[in-house]
Amino acid sequence: MAGSRKVGFDAGILILILQDGVGAPVHPETKQPITRPKDRVDYLQECLSDEKSKVLIPTPALSEFLVNAGSALEKYVDDISNEASFVVVAF
Repeated sequence: MAGSRKVGFDAGILILILQDGVGAPVHPETKQPITRPKDRVDYLQECLSDEKSKVLIPTPALSEFLVNAGSALEKYVDDISNEASFVVVAF
């Protein structure tokens, strides 16, 4: 059933996908930096796109991400709008 899967991305995932040079998040149990986080989320996004899955972005997550966007706000909104798999949804 390709294309029927829907997943949600929170602000933390949006940061890793859309911002350059973001540091690695820390694993909650080991307290160690997660290895290659950008590669991991890029691969996830690529797999979801290949499956024609929809990535749901709840409006609170989008707001949390955009509140600190500064001058990159318009670029991020364009990037999200131009990604066919992304769907902004009410919470």
